[in-house]
Amino acid sequence: MRSKRILKKMGITNLEKLDFKKKEDLVKKVSQKIADRFETYGIKYEEIYMKLINTDMYLSDIKSGTPKANYIYKNMSLYIDRSIELSENNEDILRECICKVQEVRNKKNRIHKLGLCRFNESKIAGVAFNEAGIQYILSTLLDKKEEKVNAYGVEINSISMQYPAITNIIRQMTFIAGENYLVQSIINSTDDFKKSFIDKCNETSYYSIMKNTDLMYEAKKRITNIDRKILFDRRVKEESKAKLRDKVNRYSKSIRFSYTKIQKELCQCYFNKKMAKAKSIESLEQLREEIVKYKKLIAISCEAEDNFFEKYSLDCYYKIERKIEKINKENSMLISNKKGISKAFVKFKKIFDSSNAEYEDNK
Repeated sequence: MRSKRILKKMGITNLEKLDFKKKEDLVKKVSQKIADRFETYGIKYEEIYMKLINTDMYLSDIKSGTPKANYIYKNMSLYIDRSIELSENNEDILRECICKVQEVRNKKNRIHKLGLCRFNESKIAGVAFNEAGIQYILSTLLDKKEEKVNAYGVEINSISMQYPAITNIIRQMTFIAGENYLVQSIINSTDDFKKSFIDKCNETSYYSIMKNTDLMYEAKKRITNIDRKILFDRRVKEESKAKLRDKVNRYSKSIRFSYTKIQKELCQCYFNKKMAKAKSIESLEQLREEIVKYKKLIAISCEAEDNFFEKYSLDCYYKIERKIEKINKENSMLISNKKGISKAFVKFKKIFDSSNAEYEDNK
C-alpha cells in the first residue's frame, strides 16, 4: 500500500510490466556500457547484469516535472515513462540503473549503503557525495562537456547544471583521491574513495566536507521547492513571493559560504601535506604541475575575499622554488665534498705509491 501511495504522489500511473526480452536487451546494453568504460577499475559486466536483471521494471505514464525514469527503493522496482526510447544512452535510465546497482541491503532488507551514502539507525550521511558521484559517472559515460555556471554568486566549472557546487567539490576530491576509487565506491559501494582521500588529506576533513555538502544539498532542495512554489502555485500572493525570494537568497548565500570554505580546506589540506612530504626536485616539480591543473577546478566568487587560490598558489610556487634551491645547494655541497675527498685520495695515493717505490729501491 505504501508503494502505491509513493507512486501516486510522484505521478506514476498506468503501469505495464516490461516484457522479459525488452528488459534483457536494456539490461545488457546498460551493463555493457558501464563495464566497458570502467573495466580497468574492476567494474564487472556480470555483477551489474545480475543486479539489474533481477529488478522488476515497468513502463508507465509519468507526470511532467518528474524524471522519466525512477527507481523506487521501497519496492525495489524501476519505472520508465513509456514515451521515451529504451536506451543505454538515456540519462534518466542510466542514473536509476546506477542507483539500483549501488544498493546494499542488510539482513533485515533495509538499505545499508548507497555508493558513498551510509545509513544508520539515527541518520543518513553522504547523500551529497553520492549524488555528486553519480553525476560524475553519468558525465563520463555520456561524454558530457564541462560548462561554466553562475550559481550562488560563484562562477563554477561544472559537469552538472542541477548540482554545480557539489559536483565541483567531488571533482576536486577525485583529483586528490583518484577517479578509480570514486568509481569503485559509487558503483560497488566500497570505502576505497574515503580511504584514499583520508590518506592524502585527513579523516577530519573528509567528515567535515561530507557534513557541509549534505547541508548544501538540503539548501539546494529547498531552493528548488521554493522556486516551484513561486512559479506554479497560483495561491501564493506577490508579497509572499518577495519573502520566498529572500529565503532563496539566504539559502544561496549559505551554499556559497559552505562551498568556498570547503574549497579552501580541500586544496590547503592536500597541497600543504604534499609539500611537507616532497623531498626531491622531481616530486616538487610534479607538485607544481598539479597546482596548475588544480587551478582549472577552482571557482571564482563574487566576494573578493573568497578568492584565495591565486595568492595561495603563488605562495606554494615560492616554497617549491626555495626547496628546490635548498636541494640544489645541498647537492652542490655534496659534490664539492666528494671532489675534495677524491683529490685528497689521489694525493694520498701518489704519496703512498712514491713511498712504495722508495721501499722497493732500498730492498
